Amino acid sequence: MRGPKTKQGFAVPSKLRPVLLIGVIAGVFMYLMSVNNSATLGIEISGFQQEIYQLRESNRELQVKITNLQSISRIERLAGEMNMVSVDKYSYISTDTAVAIGNR
Repeated sequence: MRGPKTKQGFAVPSKLRPVLLIGVIAGVFMYLMSVNNSATLGIEISGFQQEIYQLRESNRELQVKITNLQSISRIERLAGEMNMVSVDKYSYISTDTAVAIGNR
């Protein structure tokens, strides 16, 4: 014959059960907050990555505009439209003198 049946498992004192229940609930709540925070940060990171992409595209477009505006052919064309003439001979100002104001 078999002996008397005994409960298998870990016995928790009755005074400790509410504390364990509160601990489990707090743990689940903290886990859910952590998952929510991770999801929120993921969405923010995705938004920042999209903004970086758009700014890089805008930067490329601006670089193309800068290059076009600085092109020699454009500058020569605009100089001609403003009736400017090209210079054949250059003369430079000498800085050898110590006088800052010229003679009258």
